[in-house]
Amino acid sequence: GPANRFANFYSAGLGWIFSNTSLLKENGILTFGKLRMSYGVTGNDQIGDYNYFDLYSPMSTAYQGQVPFQPVQLFNPDFSWEKVYKWEAGIDLSLFNSLQLSVRHYRNHTDNQLLRYALPPSTGFDVILRNLPARVQNTGWEIEANATVIDRPDWNWTTSFNLTIPRNKLVRFDGLASSTYANTFVIGQPLSIVKAYGFKGVDPQTGLYTYEDVNRDGRISSPADLQSVVFTGQQLFGGLENSFRWKKLSFSFVCQFVQQKNAPSYFTRFNRPGLLANQPVDVLNRWQNPGDLTSIQKISANNSGAVTAFNSLRQSTGGYSDASFIRLRTAYISYDLLLPRLARAGLTSLLFFIQGQNLLTLTNYASLDPETKSFMPPIKMLTAGLQVGL
Repeated sequence: GPANRFANFYSAGLGWIFSNTSLLKENGILTFGKLRMSYGVTGNDQIGDYNYFDLYSPMSTAYQGQVPFQPVQLFNPDFSWEKVYKWEAGIDLSLFNSLQLSVRHYRNHTDNQLLRYALPPSTGFDVILRNLPARVQNTGWEIEANATVIDRPDWNWTTSFNLTIPRNKLVRFDGLASSTYANTFVIGQPLSIVKAYGFKGVDPQTGLYTYEDVNRDGRISSPADLQSVVFTGQQLFGGLENSFRWKKLSFSFVCQFVQQKNAPSYFTRFNRPGLLANQPVDVLNRWQNPGDLTSIQKISANNSGAVTAFNSLRQSTGGYSDASFIRLRTAYISYDLLLPRLARAGLTSLLFFIQGQNLLTLTNYASLDPETKSFMPPIKMLTAGLQVGL
């Protein structure tokens, strides 16, 4: 806003190449080693322009032959910079001139969060852009490794690996209990949590989904019974790449892996069983008679208890499942067909190749794609070709 247009930001870094010390300089194991650390403060201006102004937009209908304007944004001269305090430490190593390893740990704090804050309807506006008195902490480890396993004239093998372990949590939020985010965030918990009903399974006698009645009032209601916390973020992610070459034959592949324990279950994407709509095959295992032990409640088109129980499933811990996966992202194989007589004829290269994308996925996330979280997975592609160079 006009009152806070400028701010001071700074950073500093320190590094030490310890492999240059006299003790380590002449050894055949550690060929490079560096310790580094940095600290800095940055701002966030990715909020668009003119967000502190009163803004008006033309209405779609005219009034007495004139186009009226309506207010769409409330003036806020006092919002200021969102600040991120970043600290990072790391070590870079090179061993035997064939293995490179980099390990980093970061810890960031974000203050003065710039968010669109919900306003009462009586103000005439839905939201206002403002700074929230909140602090978010992001920490994590990042590991990268590259190695030349075999390096011979006719035989070569290189590999690389990366791993990220991210964590975040809400450290402070003054007045959270009285804010519009009271039922969204929890102090000390990650931002990617969902408050949910505690799922207890299907009652063998009634055939209905049951949930924890936290306040013991005899009914399941929000927000009183939304006390279970579901973390929907990723615990870790990374990738593995390998490249092989034997004489004229080359092969490489890239694998991606993600650990995510909780993602919306595919079953909650369907319309309620009993309606005129397609259903997953799981409904064949539904509850049918008293005493049945199953994870799918009974089917009913007009039973109000069944309707309420199914609708609550989406907001419960039973509405989530493990979406961890390992995916063969790309695979590539090629063979060099260039012969001496072809080279003498003017060809510089002649390469036959086959390339595939998204060929294989290993996951327990039933029916949906674990990456897109939808029924439409990434497209599998298989390409073959001949590359000619003149």
